[in-house]
Amino acid sequence: MNPLAANKKVIRRRSPTPKKVQAKGEGSRREYGCVDENSIAMRRARELQANLSPQFPSVVKFLLHSHTARGFWLGLPKDFCTSHLPNHDTAIILVDENGRETESKYLIEKHGLSGGWRGFSLQHNLVPGDVVVFQLIQPLKLKVYIVRANDSANIAGAISLLDLSPYAHPIETEGLLLEGDDIEENVLRIEDAPDQLTRIEHEGENLEREVSTSDHLSAENVVEFSQVKNFEDFKVVVNNINIDSKISEDTRLKYYELCRSQNAYLHELEEPGLNYTLIAGAITETVKIADGIKAATLATGRDVLEVWDTTLIGVGNFGMEVGFLRGRISELIRMCEAAEIVAGKEKEKAIAEAEMKDLLYKVSKVSAAIKNLDEEIQAHSGEERVEEVFKNVASANW
Repeated sequence: MNPLAANKKVIRRRSPTPKKVQAKGEGSRREYGCVDENSIAMRRARELQANLSPQFPSVVKFLLHSHTARGFWLGLPKDFCTSHLPNHDTAIILVDENGRETESKYLIEKHGLSGGWRGFSLQHNLVPGDVVVFQLIQPLKLKVYIVRANDSANIAGAISLLDLSPYAHPIETEGLLLEGDDIEENVLRIEDAPDQLTRIEHEGENLEREVSTSDHLSAENVVEFSQVKNFEDFKVVVNNINIDSKISEDTRLKYYELCRSQNAYLHELEEPGLNYTLIAGAITETVKIADGIKAATLATGRDVLEVWDTTLIGVGNFGMEVGFLRGRISELIRMCEAAEIVAGKEKEKAIAEAEMKDLLYKVSKVSAAIKNLDEEIQAHSGEERVEEVFKNVASANW
């Protein structure tokens, strides 16, 4: 089987394309006009939303052609707007997953975003079929999570691993990944880069032949993990091929400790069709994330933990058993959310205490004014009552 066949499937895979509706009078021009609730991107967005903190309201929006071209208008569900957004036109800040902020105009009559949404859409290369999750993290601030229509998380996870191993060579292509560049900006449709894919396939075939000739093991020499007594006995084997040479010694030792903690190999011993460099990269990335988890503090932040979790999802596509790491990350994210809530409440308390201090100061000033007025009233009225004196004066004889 072609060693890169599985990779080709990963790269080619796309979510079902929404039905196209031809607008009247537009000739051959077509517009995406249908929401595809069953698309991969939509399902992943729903899963992402389900994992967000319920303390902060969120909403999922499937992007149509009109949201990402020409009008650049984005309507939001009326219920969400009525319940959580102001009842007047205002500016709302959009925050992407890297913390970059974009100001957008919210229009109450249309229940949606106008000015500023165009810039956000173009800046993030949004296309029809993408799905965004909006999370209200502050009264006028929406965190925006983007789920790509071409299932880029899985593509990114597959392709980015190509350069994770210290022994792997980065693939210098326009269509797939440039070393050090942003994955989302450089992952293109496969039909845009047929020559690059062909070259990668040849490289994969050469790599398979290389490891096959030097590290092939017979089936009887492949042992279960329960038979591994120490690190010297530990071999990273896939399809009867020893790929130890594709992993650094330090990483292999840490991987052994991870496997020992679960009393099992974390990788599949049988992974037909996958490039061994990808599997070595998946192991390397798993070890890096495990090290990161061990060293994490509250200052690490939920965003970093979520990136690790997304990466582990991609790693899992190569047969890696990383559920225990994702479980630990989920626990840490919950703790981060709790810490964020506490920090928010402490901020609210500080604001309330400042307001109380200001009110007490105002009360003291008013009390002093009342006291002064009482003294002035007594000074002008003397010992007699003013009303009685007034009546006496009024009723006196002429």
